[in-house]
Amino acid sequence: MIVISQYCGRALPVSMDVLSCPWHQLLQVCNGYADCQVFVAWCRYVDAQRCKAARYSQALGIYRRQLLKEGATKWLSVSSDLSQLRMKCATEKGVQVITALFSHGFLLCNF
Repeated sequence: MIVISQYCGRALPVSMDVLSCPWHQLLQVCNGYADCQVFVAWCRYVDAQRCKAARYSQALGIYRRQLLKEGATKWLSVSSDLSQLRMKCATEKGVQVITALFSHGFLLCNF
């Protein structure tokens, strides 16, 4: 916390982020404690809005990561299901071919 006392005559705690804005120069032209108090309240409001925007940004980032994770999980599930389906179809096709060959007597002489 930075304490502004040289401008307003009283100690008013203000965070470093508030003082980093270019408006901190207006504190030099404060005519009294009331003007300075209004300005500090405005700086705190701006700081609160920045914090709110940061919280929203963080929440959206978490939400996007969650959506990506769920989407990847669903795609992996779909690809696994498709792989099993292809394997099942290949097995059935192989059984049909072997059955057809046995029914025509092509493989009987190999045993």
